[in-house]
Amino acid sequence: RFNPMEPAVPTQLEKEKVNEIYEKIAPHFSATRYKPWPLVDKFLRELPVGSLVADVGCGNGKYMGVNPNALFIGADRSANLISIAGKKGYEVLVADNLRLPYCSSRFDYVISIAVLHHFSNETNRIWALRELQRIVRVGGQVVMTVWAFEQEKKKYDTQDVMIPWHLKPQFQHKPKLSKEDTITKKKAKKEKKISGESGAALATTTQLEAESANLPAESKAQPSALRELSEGTFEVYERYYHLFKKGELEELITRVPGFEVVQSTWDADNWYVIAKRTQ
Repeated sequence: RFNPMEPAVPTQLEKEKVNEIYEKIAPHFSATRYKPWPLVDKFLRELPVGSLVADVGCGNGKYMGVNPNALFIGADRSANLISIAGKKGYEVLVADNLRLPYCSSRFDYVISIAVLHHFSNETNRIWALRELQRIVRVGGQVVMTVWAFEQEKKKYDTQDVMIPWHLKPQFQHKPKLSKEDTITKKKAKKEKKISGESGAALATTTQLEAESANLPAESKAQPSALRELSEGTFEVYERYYHLFKKGELEELITRVPGFEVVQSTWDADNWYVIAKRTQ
């Protein structure tokens, strides 16, 4: 049960299966995040000139350049993603949604895109919502998106799932090879070319997981030896997600004093919710 007198802290699951994973996959993850979500894009483009916006969970800063007439400040738990966003010239900092380093009532608008589904218990989800409500001014709005339990093609047995991320070889950390290892690697490559063993197979994944992991939904069948060789080139990292059922996020919002739902929409396997601070 939620206890407003007990400050929230990241769970071990969140540390190991969210925070640490995004640090490891940050460059690859960023390379797949370049197109803004249409509903969020439309909302941001329609903001009044001079609006101050907090992007909580900004990642690589994908949304921070959508509206040049608004001022964006981004925060994310991943230092590596913040580094990427900072190199784009955005104003960003490392921070946790459970304890944001902002004054209360500071922002006109707040966005939280694909963040809340990474909190592993109800207490942390409500605390995260309280922080989003706290930093927006009275009358200001908070836009949130979360993965939906109600998927079009993929059916889940539980709301708490692990979604794999297949890290491509070019994004993997490779230790520097010795001269001997380099010679051995080149020799192996040459032998493989001669024997005619080439090509790569990707592990089959669902459409939802494929979009998340940047992999095709289907892969062609190959001999088992080649398939094992190809799959071995990918490092697989599992990320924790809580899939929200219809009305679940809205119910949590009502448990935050001075916070009310303005709009709720299902869109492409996600729940899109806008809430307003009323006091």
